[in-house]
Amino acid sequence: MNASLGWSTLLWLALGVAAIGLRWRMKRPGVGLVAAYLIYLAWIHWIPALLYLLPWYWPLNSTEIVTLGFKQSLVGVAGFVLGVVGFSVWRRPAGVSPEADAVPAALTDQRLPVLFFWLGMFSYFVLTPLLGRSPTIGAAATVLSNLIYAGVLLLWWQAGQTGRTLTRLLLLLLAGVWPLITVSGQGFLGAGLTLPTLLFLFIARTARRPALLVLAGLGMVYLAMSIAVSYSINRAAIRAVVWDEQASQQEQVTASLAIFEQFQWLDIHNNEHLDRIDMHTNQNHLVGLAVQRLSQGINEYVYGRTLADAVIMLVPRVLWPDKPIRVGGSAYVSQFTGVIFGGSTSVGMGQIMEFYVNFGVIGVFLGMLLLGMIITALDEASAHALQQSNWFEFSLWYVPALSLLQTGNNMVTLVAGFMASWLVIYGMMKLWLPHHKQDASVWIALPKRSYHRRKWTSSGNALRSSRR
Repeated sequence: MNASLGWSTLLWLALGVAAIGLRWRMKRPGVGLVAAYLIYLAWIHWIPALLYLLPWYWPLNSTEIVTLGFKQSLVGVAGFVLGVVGFSVWRRPAGVSPEADAVPAALTDQRLPVLFFWLGMFSYFVLTPLLGRSPTIGAAATVLSNLIYAGVLLLWWQAGQTGRTLTRLLLLLLAGVWPLITVSGQGFLGAGLTLPTLLFLFIARTARRPALLVLAGLGMVYLAMSIAVSYSINRAAIRAVVWDEQASQQEQVTASLAIFEQFQWLDIHNNEHLDRIDMHTNQNHLVGLAVQRLSQGINEYVYGRTLADAVIMLVPRVLWPDKPIRVGGSAYVSQFTGVIFGGSTSVGMGQIMEFYVNFGVIGVFLGMLLLGMIITALDEASAHALQQSNWFEFSLWYVPALSLLQTGNNMVTLVAGFMASWLVIYGMMKLWLPHHKQDASVWIALPKRSYHRRKWTSSGNALRSSRR
C-alpha cells in the first residue's frame, strides 16, 4: 500500500466532511450545492484514489503518477473547504433584513414551480434536440432544460408545505427513472444521475435530522456506482443503438434497459469492475501527467491563458461569429498531458488541472478557495430565496450554480454555462413582470448580520427564529 496516498485520502475525506459538518453546526442555510460539488469532486479524484490502496487491485495507471495528481486535488479541496468555511464564518450569524423580506407577489406565484418543471421538460425533449446545435440558441435551450432541476426541488418544497405526499412520491419516481431517460435519449449516464443526486442532497439539507439520511446516502452511492459499472459494461452496445439515427425510440429504450437486464452489483474484488471505475473516472492520472510534464520542462505554465478564454467566451457567438473559443474538445488536456484522444472524444481539464497549469500549487489553492466562496454564496442565496418562497430568485441562483458543479470540465465551460443560465432566467423574470419595473430588480438576498438565528423545518415551512 502507498502510505502517502493512504494518508492523503484520509485527509481529503476529513476536510470534505468537516466543511459539511461545520456548516450544519453553524446553522448556515443551504440547498445542497456545497455538498454536491464535493461529491462530484470526490467522484473523479477521491474514489479513484481509493482503488490504488486495494492490495489485490492491479491498477491501469502508474501509482506514482496518480499519487502526484491526487495530492494536487488535496491542495484543491483544502482551498475549497477554507473558502466554504471562511464565507460561512464571515456571514454568521444568519438573519434576514427587513428590506429583503419585501418580496414582490409576482415572484412568489405558486404556479411558478410547475411552470419551471414543464418548461424544462419541454426544452429537454423538444427544444434541445431541435435547436441544440445552434451555438447561442442551443445554449438557451440547455438552460431551459436545467429548469427541470429547479422545478423538481421547488415542487418538493411546495409539497412539504401543503402535505401532498403523492406529489413527493411521483417526484421520487421521476428521479429514479431519470437515468434511464438520459441514457436512452443521449447515451450518457452522468446527466441522469444528476437529478436523483440533487434531490437527495436538497432533502438532506432541508430535513430536520439529516444525520438519519447518511446511511441512505451511502446506499445511494453504492447503487450509483453499481449502475455506473453496469452501464460501462454495456455502453458500446447502448450507444450503437441510441446514436443510430435510424433506430426507433422503442429500440433505444430497449437497448438502454440492458443496464438493468444485465445489472451487476459493484464487487470491489472484481478487477473488471474496478477497471471500469478507474478507466472512466480517474482524473488524478491526467493531473499527475500534467504536473510531471511541467516539472520536467516539457510544458510551461500558461499564466492565465485558459482562464482568459473564459472571459472571451462571455461574448455571444451571435455577436462574434468567428470567435476562436469553443466549448468541448480535448486539445488542452492533450497539450498538457501528452495523451491523444479520439477526434469525437471530449475530455475536460477539470478545475484542479486547469488551476495548476496556469499558476502551479498556489493557483490550485487560491482558485479553489475562490470557487468555494462562490458556490457557498450561491448555496445560501438559493436557500434564502427558498425561505421567502421567491421562486424566481431561487432559480436565478440555483440553476446557474449547476454549471459550476462540472468538476471535470474547463473553466470556459463553467463560466459560459453560468452566464447563459443567469441571463436566460433573468430575461424570463423580466417577461414575467412586464408592468412592474421595480419588481424586476434583482438582488443577491444573502442573509445580513443580525441577532437572530434561524433553523430549517422538516416540513419545508420558512424558518423558526429564536433570539440569542
